[in-house]
Amino acid sequence: MSAKQLHEAIEYSKKMLIDAEAGNWKKVFDIEAQRSALLEKLFSGTSKQNNVQDMDDKIRKIIAINKKLEAITLKTRNSTGDDIASLKKGRHAVNSYQQNAFQ
Repeated sequence: MSAKQLHEAIEYSKKMLIDAEAGNWKKVFDIEAQRSALLEKLFSGTSKQNNVQDMDDKIRKIIAINKKLEAITLKTRNSTGDDIASLKKGRHAVNSYQQNAFQ
């Protein structure tokens, strides 16, 4: 596990957060793919105990950013669900009107 790779993972996480806040979900998913590959590579090797302790702060930073990303994703998902429910209600109202208007 290298400090440089962890720093790069943090930068990916920050970019993902910025794009999520802006609603650029395609970019978020693209960056997540890169970040996941990097993290998988990082944690697949062996690490010395003192190295892991030195990296603790950086790993916690990634976790904190992920929690913010999760909150934004959940809020967006709920908002999208509400929008879909409203569209369905509107479609049902239009269908009912059409059925009753032509009888």
